[in-house]
Amino acid sequence: MYHGTSIRRTLQVAIVAVVVTGMLAGGGVWYLASVEIQPEKPIVVTTSTMLEYFAREIGKDEIEVHTPVPAGVCPQLYEPKPSDIIMISHATLIIHHGIEIWLPDLIEASGNKNLKESIRLGCPRYWLPVNKERVDWIRDSIIGIKPEKSDFFTHNADLLWENITKTMTVLKERAEEYNVSQYRTMSIECQRLFLDWLGFEVVDIFPPPIVMSAKDKERLINTAREKNVSIILSNIQGGTDFGACLASEVGAKHVVVTNLPYALPGTETYMETIEYNAQQLFDACSGG
Repeated sequence: MYHGTSIRRTLQVAIVAVVVTGMLAGGGVWYLASVEIQPEKPIVVTTSTMLEYFAREIGKDEIEVHTPVPAGVCPQLYEPKPSDIIMISHATLIIHHGIEIWLPDLIEASGNKNLKESIRLGCPRYWLPVNKERVDWIRDSIIGIKPEKSDFFTHNADLLWENITKTMTVLKERAEEYNVSQYRTMSIECQRLFLDWLGFEVVDIFPPPIVMSAKDKERLINTAREKNVSIILSNIQGGTDFGACLASEVGAKHVVVTNLPYALPGTETYMETIEYNAQQLFDACSGG
């Protein structure tokens, strides 16, 4: 997790880099113009590839969407880069999860006085599975920056939700076919809701390994043994080493999934992401 001094140091370096680059180029205006952003479109900055995907699907070519955070990185643990200040300085709207403790300082450093809204939509764990309220929030926020396209954005959001609903229905049916409730699992905390939704029995959860103590790990190993846990679930963004170690210790299967689209091959959409995650768990149930 970030500390205030780390954030300030990063932003100070970023500000200096922007100023120096602008001076060398003959002025800040030239530098800003060199960034690959189309000013004729509203700029939406998102803080994860999950939010990026939803914004793109709803806004289509009427908006331009950027995210500074790579798919394999938890938004909470991201370290800002100098170029992020330029990105934020052009933004009309910022959509974030609410866990990005680096974001307020980044916005302040950008000097952007034209941000219409900065929306908090909850930790990525609450997006697996997603609910319609979150899709509607993104739709409404995009309508707010380009109201003349309200019908277009609403149509896109409705179509997106229809496709998500179809995918979720199929996955729930498959989970019943695999009788997943008979499998005892232990999971990184951000995947707990997904396991509950599919119907797995969740014996215990664990935080990202980076914040775990030796005592925590020992307790989890003992619990997994006592409860005959058969599946250990990790995700890329939170780290996979502990899950692999735990599975090895207790003779369970280790399943690795992703919180966010684009992090793994075949997860370029939200639907593909939850399908991928569910399939990894189904494979573990069937011995795959």
